[in-house]
Amino acid sequence: MRKYILAVLIVWLLVYSRRRWLVALFGCIVIGAFNGHPDMPRAIFGVSGLSLWNLLLGGVIVLFLIRPLEQRHRWDAPALFVGLFLAYLCVMFVADARTLLDLGALTTNNGTNDVISWSGSEFLINYMFDPMKFMILPLLLYYGVRDRKWLIAGVLALITTMMGYVLIVLRNVPVSNLWSSEGFMRHRRNLAEQAGMHANDLALLLVVGFWAALLAARCWRDKRIRVCCSVAALALLTAIMMCKSRGGFIALVAAGIVCGVVCWRALLIWIPVGAMAVFFAVPSVSSRIMMGVGVTDVSGQATSDWDTITAGRTTALWPPVIDGIAESPLIGYGRLGIMHEPLASHVVESEGNCPTHPHNAYLEMLLDGGLMSLTVVMTLMFALLWASLMASRAPDPVLRTVGAIAVTAMVAYLVTGLSGKSLYFTDRTFLIWCFLALGLRAHVIYHTEQAVARANLCHATFEPRLPLAVHT
Repeated sequence: MRKYILAVLIVWLLVYSRRRWLVALFGCIVIGAFNGHPDMPRAIFGVSGLSLWNLLLGGVIVLFLIRPLEQRHRWDAPALFVGLFLAYLCVMFVADARTLLDLGALTTNNGTNDVISWSGSEFLINYMFDPMKFMILPLLLYYGVRDRKWLIAGVLALITTMMGYVLIVLRNVPVSNLWSSEGFMRHRRNLAEQAGMHANDLALLLVVGFWAALLAARCWRDKRIRVCCSVAALALLTAIMMCKSRGGFIALVAAGIVCGVVCWRALLIWIPVGAMAVFFAVPSVSSRIMMGVGVTDVSGQATSDWDTITAGRTTALWPPVIDGIAESPLIGYGRLGIMHEPLASHVVESEGNCPTHPHNAYLEMLLDGGLMSLTVVMTLMFALLWASLMASRAPDPVLRTVGAIAVTAMVAYLVTGLSGKSLYFTDRTFLIWCFLALGLRAHVIYHTEQAVARANLCHATFEPRLPLAVHT
């Protein structure tokens, strides 16, 4: 029954948006965020790849191509960002192509009892076609949003998407989980199954959604938006605590501190106060944060168990990965570098199993593409961060809010990369890129308006004046 309701919704959305393709794009973003849900149909009439969401994406592209003349704008992204983004695409393509052409170098034993078989078609779909498919969304979002009204609509659509994740959290994790840590790993596995992503990945999106809702509630003047965003921020904060992601907690605080420095000074006072209040008022959060800290060793002395604190990253996983990076520091090994032999065998020997990524975005990029790839990617990231920072200094409240939201999104993204998030574009990160696309659009609007104001000022200053007529 749910499939039929979704199909009717998609048809109605495409018909309704025949003159406003951007509305269909918003719907495609919201529905696409839940593409990993087990109830989302993967095929129609048994045809693999012919899913309802793929049909919706195809419909959005068709509506974009036949859009009315008044909605046909030139591509106005600054040349610097276009060049950096193309370089980022080259990094992804080269890493994927290197592995695709040498699948035999990947291990078939990751430390479990199952034998891994690598298929070229599956690799193409999972690591090349699917990311490119989701990459269309933020690009179209940047192109289509041209004024403040659509900037507000885009942010609200993304916050609505995050509220859908809140419903998944509330449905799969009991509220009592806030006061008890019993069975929290089981609840995290349930979240992974229902949301289609790890609890840490989900926590990142919730963190970004929280700061987006809070900043929207503070800065925008519409009372209805402020009330709805305030309620959404409270619900998102609750869901973050229920995910029990230490990386998410760190990203939440880090993004808030940067936001306080950039545009909201009061946060520099309220964040420590709020953190202490949550630490003492929500026992499960404090126990999760302090897990592995102050444990008693065999001699009876209190110490820190770094294997527990870092979930084995610093003690078992990262040492062989760093050794592998040292062997090819400039160009790496290609996509899934950690799965290449003989590095995979060393990881299995140290960790007990070999994951598909080293649980650190920066080590993953160094391992896959070397220092050259990491330099390209980080240059793009900091350029987008700079553009968002410039927009957050705008006097206009809408541009300032969208810029600040993009800043918090980028900071949270980079911070969670220390514990596992990937710098590759995936279906789990496209919402972050949508926020960054809106931040870049806010920067372009602000920069354009400044240029027009300066031109008008120069024109008014140097405009020639006719001499006054002399009457005799």
